[in-house]
Amino acid sequence: MSEISTIVNTYLMDQSISHSLKGWTNQELGSKWLEQDFEPVMAAKCGDNEYWLLTIDGHNSHTTYQFCSFVERHKIIILCLPSHTTHCLQPCDISVFGSLNSTWKAEVTKLSMEMIPIWKNNLIKHYLQARKKAFTLDTIRNAW
Repeated sequence: MSEISTIVNTYLMDQSISHSLKGWTNQELGSKWLEQDFEPVMAAKCGDNEYWLLTIDGHNSHTTYQFCSFVERHKIIILCLPSHTTHCLQPCDISVFGSLNSTWKAEVTKLSMEMIPIWKNNLIKHYLQARKKAFTLDTIRNAW
């Protein structure tokens, strides 16, 4: 059985969460995400004849022939950020995801005080509550 056949996808609006058996992303998942999540959503929002910019890190899941060939065929321009440049080039990592980290910790603390366990069946619900608090328009604007 290939690892890719065991991908778990949970769709929430235009988003999905996928992982391999080991719990990490890999080259197959990178290409599947691009083809099944990113491109269809962008095509629906922007149209097929427009160029799109996709900003990514240098993870090897973004550097396969399949990934690069797909972006070329679908007018997706890749901006690959250099590693170890978070403080300069990835403001969302610091401001937006830093805020998410804080709100998620607060959510977990609140739930534990209320004796509510976090399980696979309620993780996404509670995570989305923290995400909604953290990912505000002001927080995102201030990051840039």
